Amino acid sequence: MTEPFPRLSLDAPIVQRLLPRLTEIAEIAMADTVAAVPAYAHIPPEILAEEILPAVVQVCAGFVKSFIAEGSLDPAEVEAIVEYATRRAEEMIPFETLASALFSGTRRIWRIVAASARPEDTADLAAFGDQLIEYIELLSTAMTQTYVDVQETIFGPANEARRRLAAALLCGDDVGDLPSNAGIILHERYRVLALSTTARPSTTADAVETVLTRRRVRDAQRIAENYARVPVLTTFDGHSGVLLLPIEPDDETDLLVDGIAKLLNDNLFAGESEPAVIAALPKAAVEAAEVAALARQLGRPPGLYRIDDMLLEYQVTRPGTARDRISRKLDPVREQPHLLEALHSHIRHGLDRKSAADELHIHPNTFSYRLRRVAELTGIDPAEPAGSRLLAASLTISQAFPGH
Repeated sequence: MTEPFPRLSLDAPIVQRLLPRLTEIAEIAMADTVAAVPAYAHIPPEILAEEILPAVVQVCAGFVKSFIAEGSLDPAEVEAIVEYATRRAEEMIPFETLASALFSGTRRIWRIVAASARPEDTADLAAFGDQLIEYIELLSTAMTQTYVDVQETIFGPANEARRRLAAALLCGDDVGDLPSNAGIILHERYRVLALSTTARPSTTADAVETVLTRRRVRDAQRIAENYARVPVLTTFDGHSGVLLLPIEPDDETDLLVDGIAKLLNDNLFAGESEPAVIAALPKAAVEAAEVAALARQLGRPPGLYRIDDMLLEYQVTRPGTARDRISRKLDPVREQPHLLEALHSHIRHGLDRKSAADELHIHPNTFSYRLRRVAELTGIDPAEPAGSRLLAASLTISQAFPGH
């Protein structure tokens, strides 16, 4: 039986030469991995720099610490490995790619260390290689288990059934066995949260865009489930979609929307419905999406909106003869932007003409003249309460439906 190599300590010269170069070696190993593993070329540069490089540095540092801990992984190292493997699994990076990256980087590190060895380091180099293999075995075992667990959790039959269940509920279709297949007990009521980001999805099947989109989907679902404390049914595709929240309204939904927006690093408009029974979910989803879209069209800031936040605006923008006739009230001034600008400012500032004029950087008399021209051309006096309301409604329709 072959005798085991004696374990090295941090004092070994070959280890001491390694320590000052940990970050440099990690950067070289990562660059070699990206070049050697084609799938890694599709990972966005920001993920390489902000996630993968720090993980490689931590792995290198963990290996150095293993000289003290006799080859074991401490909890912090295990947590870092689990997080790294979880992210790659969520991005649907094939496991063979993950394994290739690990061993490609390890091979590069071994070659760097071997190249720095001196004749008197022969025994230490052999022991170093033995400990490196032992450490990589621990890493690969932890990564494999994590990857299998995440794949089953995210992409297993139950999760596919949940996506199909959400789509069926929002379409009003018969859900059949989908709830049991998804491991879900349907609630009596759900609040619909319709999400829409300002970023436009890519129109090409770009590998980098695919990775980022998968991450956006998982980040949104993760924070929603942390908020709801139960599995959340969703159709969110990374840019738009719906969350079904099986909880009663509270004051924290805006925190959920803010949290998702921060994770996505994107502006987010959200429309929230009142709690709806299963049969009413399709209608609630349409209403929630319309509220979010209307807030965006009217130039409101990103955030959470409910129909009570814009009752008048929502009603006057519904299709119908009245909407069309109200919209046409502004036809005589549509080609005169200075008059429309004055009318907008008048509506915002009410009777405070000085503030309205100051906003436009014009004299109050000039502002008053422009309002009189609006009255002359449209036949509606913005200085009268009834006229002001009618013109405000027409402006709202124009903002919601440009060119209407």
